Amino acid sequence: MTKNYTKFKIFPKKYDKFYYDVCIFKDKVSMRKFSTELFPAMGKHRFEAATHSFKAYKTVKGKEQLSDMIGTVLFYKGGFGVGVVAHEIAHAANYYFVNRGDGISMVDKTDKDWLTNDENYALCIGYMNNQFWKKCGFKPGKERY
Repeated sequence: MTKNYTKFKIFPKKYDKFYYDVCIFKDKVSMRKFSTELFPAMGKHRFEAATHSFKAYKTVKGKEQLSDMIGTVLFYKGGFGVGVVAHEIAHAANYYFVNRGDGISMVDKTDKDWLTNDENYALCIGYMNNQFWKKCGFKPGKERY
Protein backbone atom coordinates (compact mmCIF):
# COMPACT_ATOMS: atom_id res chain seq x y z
CA MET A 1 0.00 0.00 0.00
CA THR A 2 1.39 3.40 -1.00
CA LYS A 3 1.39 6.13 1.61
CA ASN A 4 -0.31 9.14 0.04
CA TYR A 5 0.43 11.73 2.73
CA THR A 6 3.15 13.31 4.83
CA LYS A 7 2.61 13.27 8.59
CA PHE A 8 4.11 15.20 11.50
CA LYS A 9 3.12 16.29 15.02
CA ILE A 10 2.32 19.75 16.35
CA PHE A 11 1.96 20.59 20.04
CA PRO A 12 -0.43 23.24 21.45
CA LYS A 13 2.08 24.33 24.07
CA LYS A 14 5.83 24.02 24.47
CA TYR A 15 6.73 21.06 26.69
CA ASP A 16 3.17 19.70 26.53
CA LYS A 17 2.55 16.01 25.93
CA PHE A 18 -0.67 16.49 23.94
CA TYR A 19 -0.38 16.77 20.16
CA TYR A 20 -2.18 16.79 16.83
CA ASP A 21 -1.11 14.70 13.87
CA VAL A 22 -0.93 16.89 10.76
CA CYS A 23 -1.40 15.03 7.48
CA ILE A 24 -0.76 16.65 4.11
CA PHE A 25 -2.25 14.50 1.35
CA LYS A 26 -1.21 14.34 -2.29
CA ASP A 27 -4.69 15.46 -3.40
CA LYS A 28 -8.15 16.49 -2.18
CA VAL A 29 -9.75 13.11 -2.98
CA SER A 30 -7.25 11.22 -0.79
CA MET A 31 -7.74 13.66 2.08
CA ARG A 32 -11.54 13.41 1.95
CA LYS A 33 -11.43 9.61 1.71
CA PHE A 34 -9.17 9.40 4.77
CA SER A 35 -11.40 11.82 6.70
CA THR A 36 -14.65 10.03 5.90
CA GLU A 37 -13.12 6.65 6.83
CA LEU A 38 -12.33 8.07 10.29
CA PHE A 39 -15.53 10.11 10.58
CA PRO A 40 -18.30 8.83 8.27
CA ALA A 41 -20.44 11.93 8.89
CA MET A 42 -17.80 14.00 7.06
CA GLY A 43 -18.90 12.37 3.80
CA LYS A 44 -21.86 14.75 3.80
CA HIS A 45 -19.61 17.82 3.79
CA ARG A 46 -17.47 19.39 1.10
CA PHE A 47 -14.34 20.62 2.85
CA GLU A 48 -10.96 21.88 1.73
CA ALA A 49 -9.14 21.18 5.01
CA ALA A 50 -10.29 19.71 8.30
CA THR A 51 -9.49 19.50 11.98
CA HIS A 52 -10.78 16.49 13.87
CA SER A 53 -10.39 16.67 17.65
CA PHE A 54 -11.09 13.65 19.80
CA LYS A 55 -10.08 11.48 22.71
CA ALA A 56 -7.97 8.59 21.44
CA TYR A 57 -7.07 5.49 23.41
CA LYS A 58 -4.12 3.13 23.20
CA THR A 59 -3.43 -0.24 24.81
CA VAL A 60 -0.37 -0.38 27.05
CA LYS A 61 0.48 -3.69 28.77
CA GLY A 62 -3.07 -4.92 28.17
CA LYS A 63 -4.71 -1.82 29.67
CA GLU A 64 -6.51 0.94 27.80
CA GLN A 65 -5.02 4.41 28.35
CA LEU A 66 -5.85 7.86 27.06
CA SER A 67 -3.50 8.73 24.20
CA ASP A 68 -1.56 11.98 24.03
CA MET A 69 -2.85 12.46 20.47
CA ILE A 70 -5.89 14.74 20.65
CA GLY A 71 -6.71 15.00 16.96
CA THR A 72 -5.71 15.29 13.34
CA VAL A 73 -5.41 18.30 11.05
CA LEU A 74 -5.80 17.48 7.35
CA PHE A 75 -4.66 19.39 4.27
CA TYR A 76 -3.83 18.52 0.68
CA LYS A 77 -0.89 19.74 -1.41
CA GLY A 78 -1.67 23.00 -3.15
CA GLY A 79 -4.90 23.42 -1.19
CA PHE A 80 -3.81 25.70 1.62
CA GLY A 81 -2.11 28.96 2.48
CA VAL A 82 -1.35 30.76 5.72
CA GLY A 83 -4.99 31.70 6.32
CA VAL A 84 -6.29 28.16 5.84
CA VAL A 85 -3.60 26.80 8.18
CA ALA A 86 -4.40 29.49 10.77
CA HIS A 87 -8.12 28.63 10.47
CA GLU A 88 -7.57 24.92 11.14
CA ILE A 89 -5.06 25.59 13.93
CA ALA A 90 -7.64 27.90 15.56
CA HIS A 91 -10.05 24.93 15.72
CA ALA A 92 -7.32 22.75 17.24
CA ALA A 93 -6.32 25.36 19.82
CA ASN A 94 -9.92 25.97 20.81
CA TYR A 95 -10.55 22.26 21.38
CA TYR A 96 -7.31 21.99 23.36
CA PHE A 97 -8.24 24.84 25.69
CA VAL A 98 -11.85 23.67 26.14
CA ASN A 99 -10.89 20.05 26.88
CA ARG A 100 -7.26 19.81 27.96
CA GLY A 101 -5.78 23.22 28.62
CA ASP A 102 -6.12 25.97 31.13
CA GLY A 103 -9.87 26.48 30.82
CA ILE A 104 -9.40 29.31 28.31
CA SER A 105 -11.71 29.26 25.30
CA MET A 106 -13.02 31.56 22.60
CA VAL A 107 -16.31 29.63 22.62
CA ASP A 108 -18.32 27.95 25.33
CA LYS A 109 -18.80 24.25 24.62
CA THR A 110 -21.95 24.22 26.77
CA ASP A 111 -23.56 26.70 24.36
CA LYS A 112 -25.76 24.85 21.83
CA ASP A 113 -24.20 27.00 19.08
CA TRP A 114 -20.59 26.28 20.05
CA LEU A 115 -19.73 24.61 16.71
CA THR A 116 -20.98 27.68 14.80
CA ASN A 117 -19.11 29.97 17.20
CA ASP A 118 -15.93 27.90 16.81
CA GLU A 119 -16.20 28.11 13.00
CA ASN A 120 -16.78 31.88 13.08
CA TYR A 121 -13.75 32.30 15.35
CA ALA A 122 -11.57 30.21 13.02
CA LEU A 123 -12.79 32.14 9.94
CA CYS A 124 -11.83 35.40 11.63
CA ILE A 125 -8.34 34.13 12.56
CA GLY A 126 -7.70 32.82 9.04
CA TYR A 127 -8.93 35.96 7.33
CA MET A 128 -6.92 38.28 9.59
CA ASN A 129 -3.81 36.17 9.03
CA ASN A 130 -4.20 36.46 5.25
CA GLN A 131 -4.58 40.24 5.51
CA PHE A 132 -1.48 40.55 7.70
CA TRP A 133 0.74 38.58 5.33
CA LYS A 134 -0.59 40.37 2.24
CA LYS A 135 0.14 43.76 3.80
CA CYS A 136 3.65 42.57 4.59
CA GLY A 137 4.13 41.78 0.89
CA PHE A 138 3.90 38.01 1.21
CA LYS A 139 1.58 35.87 -0.93
CA PRO A 140 -0.40 33.89 1.61
CA GLY A 141 -1.36 31.11 -0.82
CA LYS A 142 -4.74 29.61 -1.52
CA GLU A 143 -7.60 31.37 0.27
CA ARG A 144 -11.22 30.45 0.87
CA TYR A 145 -12.91 33.47 2.41
